[in-house]
Amino acid sequence: MTPHRIVVVGGGPMATYAIERLAALLSAEPPAGEVSITVFERTGDFGSGETHSDRQSPTSALNRVASQIAFAADESNPEAAALLPRALRPTFYEWASDEYLRSGDPRLALRPEDVPARCLHGLALKDMFLRYVQTLRAVPGVSVHLEAAEVTDMERDADSAEFRVHASAEGRRWTVSADQILLVTGHARRRLAPPSTATGAPAGPATAARYIAHPYPLHQRLDEAAVPPGCRVAVMGLGLTAIDAILYLTQGRGGTFADDAGRLRYISSGREPACIIGTSSSGMFTWCRPLNEKALDGTALGHVGKEHRAVFLTPEAVTLLRTHHGHPAIIGGQRVDQLDFDRQVFPLIVLELAWVYWVTALGSDCGEALREAARPAYEAFLRSPGDDRDAGVDALLAPLLAHAESLPRAERVRPFDWRSLFDPLTAPGVAAVGDWQSRLVAFVQQDNLDAAEGNLRNPVKAACDGVWRDLRAVLAQVVDFGGLTAASHRRFCDVYFRYYTRMSNGTGMEAMRKIQALLEAGLIDAAIGPEPQVQALDTNGFRVVGARTGVVRDADVLVEGRVPVFDPALEAGPLYPNLLRRGLIRHWRNPGEDGVDYLPGAVDLSRGFHPFDTDGVEDTRLTVLGAPVEGLAFFQLSAARPQSNSPILNNVVRWANTAIDILRAAQSPQRKQTASGMARGVDQSRDSAAAGQLQT
Repeated sequence: MTPHRIVVVGGGPMATYAIERLAALLSAEPPAGEVSITVFERTGDFGSGETHSDRQSPTSALNRVASQIAFAADESNPEAAALLPRALRPTFYEWASDEYLRSGDPRLALRPEDVPARCLHGLALKDMFLRYVQTLRAVPGVSVHLEAAEVTDMERDADSAEFRVHASAEGRRWTVSADQILLVTGHARRRLAPPSTATGAPAGPATAARYIAHPYPLHQRLDEAAVPPGCRVAVMGLGLTAIDAILYLTQGRGGTFADDAGRLRYISSGREPACIIGTSSSGMFTWCRPLNEKALDGTALGHVGKEHRAVFLTPEAVTLLRTHHGHPAIIGGQRVDQLDFDRQVFPLIVLELAWVYWVTALGSDCGEALREAARPAYEAFLRSPGDDRDAGVDALLAPLLAHAESLPRAERVRPFDWRSLFDPLTAPGVAAVGDWQSRLVAFVQQDNLDAAEGNLRNPVKAACDGVWRDLRAVLAQVVDFGGLTAASHRRFCDVYFRYYTRMSNGTGMEAMRKIQALLEAGLIDAAIGPEPQVQALDTNGFRVVGARTGVVRDADVLVEGRVPVFDPALEAGPLYPNLLRRGLIRHWRNPGEDGVDYLPGAVDLSRGFHPFDTDGVEDTRLTVLGAPVEGLAFFQLSAARPQSNSPILNNVVRWANTAIDILRAAQSPQRKQTASGMARGVDQSRDSAAAGQLQT
């Protein structure tokens, strides 16, 4: 019997989860014939990939605590048909504890609530990946091949039901045949060009050479040759990637932080840039992730029951709004009743935030009374959301706030002002005292104090964590697969997804305390403020102008500190452009009322994450997960989380279940006809199978 061939393109965290699933399923029931599994990873960092590599700088941290990182499906994933032994399903905290006892490596002496360095996550991912590979190789008939190579192209074989996968490494090119392919290629690697000059002319060669489009790996892209000591460097973006870059250019260059009575003070090494000009569309860093009190006991089940459960922004409310107020559209041949996020969803988010805020501030005993106070306005909103976003928010909030502020304990609580919560430096009524730099420093100082109080005690942090993070499944129900009108979807990506990222998806307290120290030392100059405009200078370098502040700064080096939005046509690598050229994939479109569709950059996929080709036919032999899905279904790049029915793991579970079903069908003589018939679009929920042959 010809081996059944499964190819995984990309060897990062998602590949670790995929190999774990194959190991669990094939160990539980070995295959009837031979199975060949090939994993391609262009960097050679199998298990971690480039972004989470153990070679990353130790100054780069995750934004999740050690006890809430998983590597394998568990009992909470209902579709996981088989589970590996418990010893092969540790949380990151458990893995680090075991490794610390074995090796004594002080970096691994972590507490459950600690935010680990990304390189340590990479170390764990590599270790667990290899354990799963060994488990697979111990199954009779199963072989696993690890190829440190880049997949450059794929094509359908005209004479069979298989694919040919073309790979390249160090000048060598070869082809592997595949029956099923999983694309988990990680973060976008978009082709980016340096800004043009004020006249619109391209940047000169000397200036273009000082533009760093992709900062990872930091030790290669941001070394002293690229960013010389004493230069002025502008970093575009103030989120996780920018924070990684800033800390590498300071602490990574030998700078240190001294603790002065609980406050960090930066001590220069002399090798860092003279100034780091920080810029972003909002002019603000992502907010500090709070002490995670939902994970303090360190057990996989320790968080259960501590997450916020929706009171107003419920799945039922979304369904009701969609049924009675949705705008009908046809997407993929099916009707979708689309919502308007501004008018119909955002007011419920604000109401939910206010409820969590006041319950945290006043105590859980007032929760039901606050809910009842808000009920009439809430039910009226669901019947008729209205046409004005802000009016809808204010009408929903009024009775809840009136009741909360009437309680005796309320006088000790900062009032809930939703406008200043979302835009603390620019909202109407916010006192603009001092320049942007001083106002930002003051905000970061207060935000870090709030974060230290934790996500169960501080009202602001409890609200942001409880709504933006704990209710992501509801937000996905709102947005995914064309849930919003084209215009609203665009605004969600441009405005609201940035609020989510800034308010709840920042880095941990250790990193943000360092950012605060660098701001206080003046090494980070963020005075540009919101809406920066960047131009290449005719001579050499770049000019950054604050559209709102009028502040002007010149920089010698410009670093893109933002993860680019995925677009298959604009990827720097050849794979996705080639798939587009061959018609194997196409852009997903949200149809616009005015005839102008919105293309968020995603690949057009079925709900089984199988791509549609240019003829609109679903190819169930291909599955795409991760960054190419983001514009179609959000929150696809998170790390797996234990005992939480993790959506990330559920996607991989479904892929693996289907892959093994197809494998068994292909290797069963009685069912070969069925397997062949499933090859291309016949069964819309299953991958297909046929024979393959390795070619070198």
